Amino acid sequence: MIRRKKDFWYIREIRPNMNKVNLIVTIVKLNAERTFIRGAKKHRVAEFLVGDRTGIITLVIWDEMIDKIKVGETYYIKNLRPKMYMNQLRVVFTKSTTIEPAPFKIPLKEINTTPKIY
Repeated sequence: MIRRKKDFWYIREIRPNMNKVNLIVTIVKLNAERTFIRGAKKHRVAEFLVGDRTGIITLVIWDEMIDKIKVGETYYIKNLRPKMYMNQLRVVFTKSTTIEPAPFKIPLKEINTTPKIY
């Protein structure tokens, strides 16, 4: 039997040991943004709270990708890496991550804001 790869995952289905996941999420809010210097380069990192109808999760984004995200918009994000950080599951942008407008919108009022417990 041939298993077909899923087009996207729901937040409630994400596990820390998964390789890469695709999500369709709405940006709920910007939690934090920091700037730091590594070597001779200046970098930015931001943490956004994102959600779908099954839950919420922290999305970590680096550098120029931060400017492509708007609160309240719904995006289809491919190739995110799930990571545990301080006992909290989050999804992190990698070099292969892409972002595009989602084929449908998830209104903020339909997002399940119950945090996922591990």
